Amino acid sequence: MHFTIAICTRNRGALVRPTLDAVARLEVPPGCTCERLVVDNGSTDDTPAVLAEFSQGDAPSFRALSEPVAGLSRARNRALREGRGDVVIFIDDDATPEPGFLAAYAAAYRTANAVGCV
Repeated sequence: MHFTIAICTRNRGALVRPTLDAVARLEVPPGCTCERLVVDNGSTDDTPAVLAEFSQGDAPSFRALSEPVAGLSRARNRALREGRGDVVIFIDDDATPEPGFLAAYAAAYRTANAVGCV
């Protein structure tokens, strides 16, 4: 199972950092892979600089995208178009997932034959 964790954000540079840090540290369950995607929805504050910290370098934690047209649905649709996972998980830009977050999703999708949404 391949997950895409998507975070959509706009002008939340101060709040998004703990979320990105927590998502970057999530343990990926055995038999699963995970990409981490963050969509900047036209920020005018320091959000792009914060995202660059997590998406550049030798081992980037996130793939950062820009959706210049404001609106959460626009940002989420961009994430759905760009995400490579079989399952896309949206996390709010001020949320902190628990360590077993991905394991719980994997278990939910493995327990039923035709799960469409968790």
